[in-house]
Amino acid sequence: MVSDAAEELKEWISEERPGHNLTQSISENGEEKDPDQEFWDSLGSSPNEMTPELLNMAKIALKQMKLVSILCAAGKKRRLVINSEGRITSDVQRLDRIADLGKDLSGLADDLGMAFYDAQLQEAMDAHNTLTTVGVKLAQLLSLDDSNQEDRFTVWFEKCEKALIEQQSQND
Repeated sequence: MVSDAAEELKEWISEERPGHNLTQSISENGEEKDPDQEFWDSLGSSPNEMTPELLNMAKIALKQMKLVSILCAAGKKRRLVINSEGRITSDVQRLDRIADLGKDLSGLADDLGMAFYDAQLQEAMDAHNTLTTVGVKLAQLLSLDDSNQEDRFTVWFEKCEKALIEQQSQND
């Protein structure tokens, strides 16, 4: 589940790592470190080494995971539960796509979390982009009711889609 992966990432972010000061921007000889060099150094970092860039990306990814988790819960509640007024029942292909995307999101959230455990910034950025793309597709599929018309839930799903896109731009 996306929420489980988000919780694990939250724990990883909050872990203290001995000997690694995330706020330190001064080198050992007293000179200010070059942020560009720190970025390139982070790409070859060892497993579980948290760099400032990786930490920032993890925080962005965590927000995105939480948003995707909320989207999934709302989609289930508003479009899939039997007694919901906005339930989708007649478009079987659409239901199949929703189910497939929901399953994909769970695996993608796990992949995103693992990229941080492996300290792979580029993999994390790529996984974040993929998670966002799939989340946006899901929000679009959920935005209309069973007869493909707007209803009282449409605006919420559209706002969620917009929030995913805006959050994505922080990664670029």
